[in-house]
Amino acid sequence: MTIERLRCFAAVAEQLNFTRAAEKLHMAQTAMSRQIAALEEELNCRLFERSNRMVRLTPAGERFWQGIGPMLAMYDETLNETRALGHRLAGELRVGIGQYEGGFVSELVREFHQSYPLVEVMVTQHSYKELLDRLTAGALDVAFALPVSAEYLSDQKVELQYLFSSRVCIAVWKDHPLAGADNFPRECLEQERLLTISEDEGACSIENLNRKLSSIQVRFKDVRQMNSLDAALLMVRAGFGVAIVPEFLRGEVPEGVVTVSTDGWNVDMEQFVAFCHKGPKSSQVEAFWNGIACSHTLWEQMEQLKER
Repeated sequence: MTIERLRCFAAVAEQLNFTRAAEKLHMAQTAMSRQIAALEEELNCRLFERSNRMVRLTPAGERFWQGIGPMLAMYDETLNETRALGHRLAGELRVGIGQYEGGFVSELVREFHQSYPLVEVMVTQHSYKELLDRLTAGALDVAFALPVSAEYLSDQKVELQYLFSSRVCIAVWKDHPLAGADNFPRECLEQERLLTISEDEGACSIENLNRKLSSIQVRFKDVRQMNSLDAALLMVRAGFGVAIVPEFLRGEVPEGVVTVSTDGWNVDMEQFVAFCHKGPKSSQVEAFWNGIACSHTLWEQMEQLKER
């Protein structure tokens, strides 16, 4: 149950009109209706009675509104007080990312900077092994990484947040025979060269990749390691092979590259993760770390992935 979903409920409870409630929150009416339907499913009861002429709260909806209304008011008051304090919060925040996380992390940093403009944020990109090594060595405050990283750092004194789940898709040259397919048949990969950013060692090692591919019965003609995602996608665009990318990057691949779904593979989605050090944290690290869990950016990311 997200704060955004509760805001949708509050808007409809106040307006008793889905159209006006959607306008108040600057969202489509269909999206508003989906949020209310999901909330009712989560609570296993109807919150509104709807007809062509009117919308009104059910008895369950009335009780829910009695409790949620004051809670949301307190939440907003807390946010405003926190933002006021944030304008006095200063210091440095060191954030590390790997190859895939740049897009959503840039939005998280933007959100944080709006609330805490005096905090100096430095984002650096590393190989996944170096990223996790720098985190455990104290050179980074927060790191965003691949799902396999959680196992790699299981014996370290770090805190973990699961961010969102994402399937993978296959990136191909736009003139590839399967570029317009609904799903990429896994047996067709036996004729393809995989261009991968897997590393020699660490969480994102080529050994771990081969183990994962074997577990889902995927085979490639051969595998070539690349030193960056940009380089891999450049080679895909040139027609030298295919790449595996998270589904949330589908809109960020370069011109000339298209992505094909793997939905028919029956492969579990994987959750991207964030790490920070256990124990006492500076005020700016604490604020950023706690803000990840209620980020509007990540909430939107999850909702978009659910709709695909």
